[in-house]
Amino acid sequence: MAALAVRRADFLMTLAYATDLATGHSRDFALRSCVLAMRLAEVAGLDVNTRRTVYHQALLRYIGCNADTHLLASAFGDEIAFRRDLQRIDIGNKPELVETITRAITRTFADAPPAELAKAVERGLAEAMQVSVPILAGHCEVAQRIAERIGLSDEIRRNLGQLYERWDGKGLPRGLKGEAVKLPVRMVTLAQDAIALTEAHGFETMTAMIAKRAGGAYEQELAELFLAHAEKLLKGLGEPVDRETILALEPVPHAMLDEEACVEAYLAIADMVDMRMPFTFGHSRAVAVLADTAGKHMGLPASDIRDVRWAAYTHDIGELAIPVSTWMRPGALTERETDAAHLHPYHGERALASLGGDGKAIAALVLRHHERLDGQRLPPLRPRQ
Repeated sequence: MAALAVRRADFLMTLAYATDLATGHSRDFALRSCVLAMRLAEVAGLDVNTRRTVYHQALLRYIGCNADTHLLASAFGDEIAFRRDLQRIDIGNKPELVETITRAITRTFADAPPAELAKAVERGLAEAMQVSVPILAGHCEVAQRIAERIGLSDEIRRNLGQLYERWDGKGLPRGLKGEAVKLPVRMVTLAQDAIALTEAHGFETMTAMIAKRAGGAYEQELAELFLAHAEKLLKGLGEPVDRETILALEPVPHAMLDEEACVEAYLAIADMVDMRMPFTFGHSRAVAVLADTAGKHMGLPASDIRDVRWAAYTHDIGELAIPVSTWMRPGALTERETDAAHLHPYHGERALASLGGDGKAIAALVLRHHERLDGQRLPPLRPRQ
């Protein structure tokens, strides 16, 4: 079996696609924000090492977001919709944050009697910080662990521990302020907000909102630099970004993964997917053991067994597009939820498409993992609670 040598950046793009699904961002959001952040870094004249950390922060900012997602869903309902709402507000603005939390709880208790709804909103607002701080701290910790598993530097891992921090100290979970928040973190936060706000409100409103937040969510000087070049920086970023563009942006030297490192990267993806709910912990690893054993029993070539095992690790990556609240709710899926669940093999294939080359066989297996020899399609299965 030929030795493997895979660009680590390919795995980063797979993780970026997965986090876009889990956070409700639009297609290629992390990739487009990476392009924007790297353009801003160039305008700012940053050195190659800082640009490298910006590159990784943009692609991987939310890789820890699946930690304790069931707790987030229990508190605020559809966590993907909730995260999508949070993208469009200034979370340091208390009235906006209260309104967003109220909307999420109201959505969850939409069918409840008015008195029960009012109590749920009151309770949710009172407990919001108590619930959110440990969850967000967990996101940071998990992001750092995943980064370590795929061989990223201490500096990059430290940056991933600050993903929710802000210039004005109103971020979470540590309330870091000013230059205690690392420059790549500040730069990527601004870039990602600019992409999200442009999608939600258009270019002119986005620039007005960035200007209003300067000195608060964003460093004044950095916000002014962005605004001075905003039109040029955002050019073409309303469209998807291809794999070659992201690969070309990675500062040299380009990191490569051998087969052992690839195994760890696939395991990191498996654990990232399965950590959303307690009843899915270890699921993908268990599927991989069965698939590997079956392949050996059938006498498949070693390369095919490897592909089957790695496809098993990643087969449910597309399920990140489906809110945990959907799986946790008692009763049958609605027609719309069933349609969304049926699409998860497609999303899995798209996530793995960035691997190119040898990854195509794995992506093809993931795309077909709910097909049957008799031509039927397996229904989406609700995890055991």
